Amino acid sequence: KELETLFESILIESKQFNRIGGYWDSKGENEIDIVAIDDLGKRILIAEVKRQSKKFNPNQLLLKSTHLLTKLNLKDYAIDQRCFSLDNLDDIMAKKKKKQLILCWSMIELMFSLKSQYICTI
Repeated sequence: KELETLFESILIESKQFNRIGGYWDSKGENEIDIVAIDDLGKRILIAEVKRQSKKFNPNQLLLKSTHLLTKLNLKDYAIDQRCFSLDNLDDIMAKKKKKQLILCWSMIELMFSLKSQYICTI
């Protein structure tokens, strides 16, 4: 459960999704660790969290997600199914840092742009 919470936190901090949580059907048979939805970009991320990625079964996740996707009934959404694990945590953190760096650089460029516009209008 701690690993799921870590990956959920990473997704929340990324601000790429407006809805993040888990899913299980009423019978308790189809549990999905993380479902993240971006309604603006029309994307759905469905993820299983495993300690080792070799224990991930993409076909099983596909079967489990069928009921969820029917229930959500979100038309024209791109669906991404993946495994989050300790094996790929470094990659995920590196991508997160790269996005933060790009965002920071964009903010700096915006500040200089606004400053130069202000100076030009005086």
